[in-house]
Amino acid sequence: MKRFDIDDVVIHTHMLEDIWIFKAEWHGNQVGEAKCACGKGRILLSDIESKGSLEVYSNIIDNLLAKTGCIPKKYIKLQRRGIGTKLLAEVIKCFHKSDMDELYGFIIESDEQQIPELRNWYRKNDFDILPIESDCTHSDSDCTPPNSVARIVMRKLQ
Repeated sequence: MKRFDIDDVVIHTHMLEDIWIFKAEWHGNQVGEAKCACGKGRILLSDIESKGSLEVYSNIIDNLLAKTGCIPKKYIKLQRRGIGTKLLAEVIKCFHKSDMDELYGFIIESDEQQIPELRNWYRKNDFDILPIESDCTHSDSDCTPPNSVARIVMRKLQ
């Protein structure tokens, strides 16, 4: 079975006019993804996720035997292995190269319940953590998503 090493993860960046997609790949398998929406001089970090686990085998024979049930399936756990951090680093790098002034997003209640240290992770990656502003009454994309518990913001130094 292959050993997971974060240095073997490659980030592929797809930048369209108003959407950025970052895909993390490990030995030909997509193991994570980050998505951003761009507009009004700002970038909304809409999601970062990594797969929970990945089925891996040391050779094609073991792969075929596992698919037929002759040997047990083998998995490696991928969460908390640095995939999200590597994706976020690439998002931040592209943000600093862009003509956008702000990178922002929201911490959703369910994400914070699953990952209690999420706020500290964003702080460690140079984001400011701000309270939710719940005064949005229009249908603009700047509105706070439902179930948000905090806003994350990174601004370029002027």
